[in-house]
Amino acid sequence: NNKPPLFQYVGQQQHRRSKQQEIFSPACIDFTRLRPIYARSDKEVAQSLPAVFLWQQWRRGNEAVDIELFDSDAAWLYSDATTVSAPSLFSDKDNSADIFDRASRAFMTRLRDILRNDTLVWLVPDFLNDFELEVIRRNINARFPHAEPLPRSIAAIFAQADPSKITGEGYAIVVIDAICGKTTATKAVAKFDKHLGELLPITRGFYWERCPPVIISSTNDGKPGTYSQEITIVDAQGQWHNATHPAKPPFIDAAQLKRDQRLGNFAFCINLTESPVAGGILLHVLQQQAGHIPLWRNQIPELFIKVMKDGIRRRFDLVSHGTTIIPIRGEPVRISINEMFTLPADRPFYQFPLYMNDSTDDLGYSARLDSPAFPLKKDAVCDLNLSFEYGADEPYKLIFTPRDNSFPPIRTTWRRTEQSV
Repeated sequence: NNKPPLFQYVGQQQHRRSKQQEIFSPACIDFTRLRPIYARSDKEVAQSLPAVFLWQQWRRGNEAVDIELFDSDAAWLYSDATTVSAPSLFSDKDNSADIFDRASRAFMTRLRDILRNDTLVWLVPDFLNDFELEVIRRNINARFPHAEPLPRSIAAIFAQADPSKITGEGYAIVVIDAICGKTTATKAVAKFDKHLGELLPITRGFYWERCPPVIISSTNDGKPGTYSQEITIVDAQGQWHNATHPAKPPFIDAAQLKRDQRLGNFAFCINLTESPVAGGILLHVLQQQAGHIPLWRNQIPELFIKVMKDGIRRRFDLVSHGTTIIPIRGEPVRISINEMFTLPADRPFYQFPLYMNDSTDDLGYSARLDSPAFPLKKDAVCDLNLSFEYGADEPYKLIFTPRDNSFPPIRTTWRRTEQSV
């Protein structure tokens, strides 16, 4: 093989690493920009990291080289290279692939060199569910033991909503967010807790309950490498493209939203045009003062599988409509499933595609059961025990327990449907 090396240093090596002061206070970070935006607890002002969170893997035959572009002025989108940016960890459909895991690990390793506190609040686009966040969440948790995901809508409310304007329980705000190719409207409803008002008078006793988001429009096709052109790039044809600033999202009028029956009534609308990291870190600071009473709660999406019963394929609910959890790390919340589940005999394993909310298409993930006890000699009636732990590597924990104790309880594994065998 007379080909030159896939990667080599040419000339004198130049150390270009940007100077970045280490930050020892808790911080809130937003990965939806190539240069992530953050705010710290001792200085609640949004700032951008100087590093470009861009990573590539160049391949030629059996050769592969990973390249970190944190301190680059420009990036070459080489035709045989896969490019991953921090925003694409949210926007690409195949964001659970191994290459995204490698990129995410590199990003979080670099971030930990800058943010030295174990506490990190990281903002999540509202349209994503917990299964789609698996790779980035696991890598963040590995570097930041007290990491907490936070929906951008909740951060926006704490950044812009005035508690003195709340007229009573049921007062609702809708947050419009156009990010990663999708525009969402997320409603949050004020709830009252008199003990919260005593502990933290600034809240007047009101906390926020977040409803499932409504997707208004979607332009992202999920193709790999989709990200804002915030640095100079050279495309695969060798053409140079100067850096551009992300365009401001279009303003959506509240009157237009009130015609959308999925949202219902609301009093106030926030059009999110800047990163709400200041609201995210403010929430963290206030939560420290409020102690054990959460300042917000989360309605998690409906989750179900489909099973055959009496010759008819029907819905079997795992998470019902309106299920609300308290978002505290390390405190699993039990979710009741009152219906029993029958595992039919003579199967080497069991696999059930997952469905969410009203979608007729499966989620792209499946619940899978494997056990040395399979195949079963006869049908087994099981109780299902489901719990949800906010921010954990695997938030959903589902266990099948046979009523006749004929085999040990089995914990479900979650996997991409296309990876199933």
